[in-house]
Amino acid sequence: MDKGAYGLALRIAQARGWDCRPQDFGASQARLLVESEQRWLGITLAPDDLVLLAAGHVVDGTPADPGAETSAMSTDMESLLAELDLLWQRL
Repeated sequence: MDKGAYGLALRIAQARGWDCRPQDFGASQARLLVESEQRWLGITLAPDDLVLLAAGHVVDGTPADPGAETSAMSTDMESLLAELDLLWQRL
């Protein structure tokens, strides 16, 4: 996948209409701070196009521990976004 986790985070933010910029933690990890919703989304790329997603709340500007986790395939953006919707609902 081009641009690694950061590139995927940019595509997720754009698809969701979030006005936020990813934090880059190397080729395989990134995080989105969605300030408008006081939540964060962590993205970790795993082998074989697997994407691990973790999410939690932002408390006083600081990401709290993950409240929910899931996984999806990076090759299917539609199902990844559907999995993200379910993840967001579990918070």
